Amino acid sequence: MLNRTSSKLAALMSLLMAGSVVAGCTTDKPSVEKEKPGTETTAKQTDWSKVKDSSELPEWKGKQLSLRYWDAHGTGNIKRISPTQDVVNSEIKRVTGVEFDKNTSFDNGGESLDAKLAKVVAAKDYPDIASGIGGDTMAKLAASGAIYELTDLLPKYAPDIYKGLPKEKLPGLWNGPNIVSQQDGKIYGVPISTSSVWSSILYPDTPNIMNLGALPSKYGFLYVRDDILKQLYPNVKSNKEIEELYIKNGGKFSKEELFDVPIKNKDDFYTFLKKIKDLNVKEDGKPVSPFYAATGGDNWNLMTIFGGHLFGRINGNGPDTNYFTYFDKKTNKMEYMFKQTSFIDELKFYNKLVRDGLASKESLIDNASAFNQKRDSGQYAVLMQTNAPDSAALKKAGKTYEYRKVWMDIVPDTSRFLLTTGSAQGGGNSFIIFKDKVKPEDVPQILQYFNYLWTEAGKKVVMWGPKSAGLFTEENGVRKFKDVDLENEMVYSKNTAAESKRSYYNLEQPNVMTFRPSIIVNNFDPRVTYPPVLNPTNAGFKFDPIFQLKDAAADRTTSIDPSFYNFSTIDAIKKFTTKRTNFELALTKILTAANDTDFDKLYADFLKVAEESGMTDAGLKDMDTYYREVLNKEYMKNIK
Repeated sequence: MLNRTSSKLAALMSLLMAGSVVAGCTTDKPSVEKEKPGTETTAKQTDWSKVKDSSELPEWKGKQLSLRYWDAHGTGNIKRISPTQDVVNSEIKRVTGVEFDKNTSFDNGGESLDAKLAKVVAAKDYPDIASGIGGDTMAKLAASGAIYELTDLLPKYAPDIYKGLPKEKLPGLWNGPNIVSQQDGKIYGVPISTSSVWSSILYPDTPNIMNLGALPSKYGFLYVRDDILKQLYPNVKSNKEIEELYIKNGGKFSKEELFDVPIKNKDDFYTFLKKIKDLNVKEDGKPVSPFYAATGGDNWNLMTIFGGHLFGRINGNGPDTNYFTYFDKKTNKMEYMFKQTSFIDELKFYNKLVRDGLASKESLIDNASAFNQKRDSGQYAVLMQTNAPDSAALKKAGKTYEYRKVWMDIVPDTSRFLLTTGSAQGGGNSFIIFKDKVKPEDVPQILQYFNYLWTEAGKKVVMWGPKSAGLFTEENGVRKFKDVDLENEMVYSKNTAAESKRSYYNLEQPNVMTFRPSIIVNNFDPRVTYPPVLNPTNAGFKFDPIFQLKDAAADRTTSIDPSFYNFSTIDAIKKFTTKRTNFELALTKILTAANDTDFDKLYADFLKVAEESGMTDAGLKDMDTYYREVLNKEYMKNIK
């Protein structure tokens, strides 16, 4: 999901630009180079890359830093945990002297970035560090002097990060707005979280790691309640039967077994939902909705991820062909997706689902908390792949059914749509450091903290804990968890204990606030490094074309993705980032149309809002020129 800004932010940021809001801010470069990053008893950063386990590193004897962290991605409301035995953060603090303050750190709390930032600026309630802030917002923060410039400091104090992400292989990383301000080309963000697109480039000899983040597969999937599936297709496997088949087949699945529910196009999907509705299933006395049209935020999940798969536009996380801007290989230019006849047909399809009672009308007004509650209590029969159910919550509630993957046998149209390596920057993240809160002499220590997490020792500690914690055995370099429940959860993504062992020790947990950076794709992840074992709990993970079919991976073009957030210097996009909320609301409203005439009116109203928001023909022309001549100049030759 992309960051969003509003008109309120524009006014607030103008104060930032004038230097009247951020106390003590200056555009002068911080004189941190002369400061020592720690004491002489602290391990040198050049030594960290040689260490195999964190327990081998000495204790940090320098200054102790407790950082207030803001997770600004999306609308927030992410799950927090209170580990009983936090073996990870305690080890990170031991080695680096840095920790996140879990009592004062925060997310967006159900609000958009612009709304939360407005409150932060108005109250002068700044964090020490933040992630999830990119594009024009980062550029304005940089220009105002609110955040530290890291161009010279990143390679000096975080050399493993800087060297580990080669510019020539990851164009979207270094040219994208999540790290580099396109106003001056300088680095302001620390890239610590990576997507699976990056992983396929960084770790070409470990192909299975590509599956651990956003899927670079041709195919998309749905989560469907297996008890409902059984009523529709008695011969289709339940989740438990998939586990049994996995063992029987020796860890393999055929294409017929993977694509066992017939969804080859939108009509198949509609028929599928209609059959579910006709069952009249109830859950806790309430009717179960076959599907939904919104998740309490913007339209990204429906119109980029799910819709992109169903209509053959995208794969993976889909920044290349979202509902804003894209590069059309047939017209050979930048286009607005929301103006395409094919996309209007998609909107009509979503609206038909709502009108026919196949997608919940209430979802269009539910906030994120309401959606999550319904998702995790079985109120939706079918979930999008970006809305994985909380299996532990279902189990705790005594539910006997599970949600299993149902793959859609639909591949993206690469003759028209561009799938780029540059979309890696959209799937990654970076951290910015606020001058108002962090002293210049503390910046090197914070950068060394991030660098530690990028090394082998750091990556291992978030997945396994340090050796001193005693959670695993190691023989000939091969690790195995001692606790079977922990093994099932970390290796096979299956909760077998009443309470999460992963949470108990605070091992790496996507989509959970663990008060440290989340390394989305980690080449020391147990799911990659674990000895091959035919454990039934591994079945759901391996029930995936990327592991089973030779032609499952989608071809990508080495280019920067043409998404609107890569055009933060264009006037039209500067305006749009402050008006996006209006755009999203008008787009969602189209799905409430009562009939075709109403649809046409609401779509016409939406186009006016899009125009007023900055999405103009002139702006599109400017983006096309900028994409060809500046942003993607080096890679245009690859687009064929």
